[in-house]
Amino acid sequence: MTKDWDQYKTEIEKLYITNGKSLDDVRRILKGKHGFDASIRGYRMKLEHWGMKKNKVPLSHRAQNRPRPKARTGNIDSASSGAHSSNNVSDLLESNNMPSSSHPESNATLWQGFNFPALNDTSLPTPSLHDSSNVPYMSLDREVGWSSEPDIFKTINEGLATDLLEQLSSGASVDIRDNFNDSPLHVAIRKGNIGMTDALLRYGADVDASGHRGRTPLHLSVASKNMLQLLLKYHPKISLQDDEGDSALHYFIRQYSWWEHTEHQVAIRSVLFAGANINIRNKAGDSPLHRIIDRDIPESVTYMEMVLEFLNCKPDVTTAMRNGQALLEVFLENTNILQKDRFRWNIPEWLSVGFRCLEQFLVVGANPNVTFHSQPFLHCCLESSSIVRKVTASRSFVLHLLEKADLDIPASNGDYPLHSVLNRSSSYWRSDSRFQYCQVTSTLIARQVDVNKPNRAGKTPLEVWLTSSRPQATLMKVTALLIEAGASSTITTTVGESLFDFLPRQPRECRIFLTRTLLKADIKAQQPGTNAAAASEWVEVWRSARQASLWGIAKTSLTKLDALDFRPKSKDFMECAFQIVAERLLERHRLQLNLFLRKKLDRESAAEDREEYCAILRDCRERKADIDVSFYHFLLDIMDI
Repeated sequence: MTKDWDQYKTEIEKLYITNGKSLDDVRRILKGKHGFDASIRGYRMKLEHWGMKKNKVPLSHRAQNRPRPKARTGNIDSASSGAHSSNNVSDLLESNNMPSSSHPESNATLWQGFNFPALNDTSLPTPSLHDSSNVPYMSLDREVGWSSEPDIFKTINEGLATDLLEQLSSGASVDIRDNFNDSPLHVAIRKGNIGMTDALLRYGADVDASGHRGRTPLHLSVASKNMLQLLLKYHPKISLQDDEGDSALHYFIRQYSWWEHTEHQVAIRSVLFAGANINIRNKAGDSPLHRIIDRDIPESVTYMEMVLEFLNCKPDVTTAMRNGQALLEVFLENTNILQKDRFRWNIPEWLSVGFRCLEQFLVVGANPNVTFHSQPFLHCCLESSSIVRKVTASRSFVLHLLEKADLDIPASNGDYPLHSVLNRSSSYWRSDSRFQYCQVTSTLIARQVDVNKPNRAGKTPLEVWLTSSRPQATLMKVTALLIEAGASSTITTTVGESLFDFLPRQPRECRIFLTRTLLKADIKAQQPGTNAAAASEWVEVWRSARQASLWGIAKTSLTKLDALDFRPKSKDFMECAFQIVAERLLERHRLQLNLFLRKKLDRESAAEDREEYCAILRDCRERKADIDVSFYHFLLDIMDI
């Protein structure tokens, strides 16, 4: 976009030629006053085009208008003493004590102490007529003088906005310092004067200037959201530290009850969004995240939401705090989020956000196997009453934890994670079972946990599960999951009984389902223990009955099983065993008879299957076995065989 230089030609000439301002000052003044922004090179080219030339004031003329330096005493008799400061050359040239250039030989000793080969070198580059140095330039007809700096600090302290603008447009420096090393910008921010702060920034004040105790303007803006938003427009370095190593984020979270004030929340989010280094530590070794976690965390939704904001910035949560504790461990201690028996019925709103924080800890790399209250973190979560279906965030967090945690680490009582889930006390819950037993168990099975691994007490997960009181639907679903995963159903339990002996307390429908499920399961090797031989005997008899290909052999095995003293004595055991064996053989014969109906089997073979099929149905009717009614319906299809 073409710049309208001619609009500012007169003002540029006044500032640069008449007032003797440097190009840097001219550029700064026009940018602050009119928003006209151009490079130094652009200014030089335009001045050349306009034919504006500023003449240097001769050194002799300048010397006449400034205090004469004190006469130097002592002999200059060596190169080292004569070259102590090249900046004093002009002073020496202006001093009346210098030797006359027309008689160099009379001062040979003095001149030998200086090495100025370039003084008479005509090949030196000619300085630009419009350079940006701070050497004073004046028009030849203007008297040279040294005016003092305007008291810009007094103007700011008194709140004189108009006077400040006049001083700035006249070229007052915005980089000077007061007795505390603060710049005008620091003072304006401390006064809370946004208008003056904006004016100083427009006139080129350094937004990153380090002032008293190393504090930058951003450090001082914590009290005002509007002041912060103004500073952010000038793209400050967000993570600069003061003399104590504190960044602006450290300052924001020092404010009293900062989480309760919307302005503070907006300010912190703005700094985070601007790219603040969330891992920066002060001299005490604390990062901003350490500061907000290493305290008694209030049970506040807004506080938890701010913790989540920090965690979403992917902080370093793997490095221990200065006391050696892990950040996740400190967070757990200071929130009591996993405290047992605390949230039985009333679920506070902050709890849900707290679990989102826990999940985000895992996402950014926190150790999932950290110890909390002498327990592995996973076991603490699985036993906590806070982990309920009603809190969706808690379920999501637990599933995430199960994906990352080491599942072979036992709890202090010797339980493995699957035991902890299945042994979770149900006394807290109503019949709706607000804990997701099925989902958590499925997740553990998907991670290939050993479903037959005993705990320290020798109990398998299935024994733990069946000895607890559970809602019927949940009890049946989880049992089926464990059986499908390969859980042994015919083991001898730690009390010397079978798993079937734990079922009589259940309602009949549930009891029948569980008995059939356990009987259909694959027979696993028996664990050694009391009455192991006797237990193995009934298992072997049951296996022979289930695997028999003829109904007569199967009935004999079932009769033998019924007579054994050490078989399971539960009320429905033999009824279910008879039904399972009968249905298995009925299904086998039905498949063969269907082949005959499709003309893929000869009549003689089909007749044998029909006879066996009918014999099984007769025995089932006599025993009043509750088999699938479809087997009776199929009998009508085979009447003509």
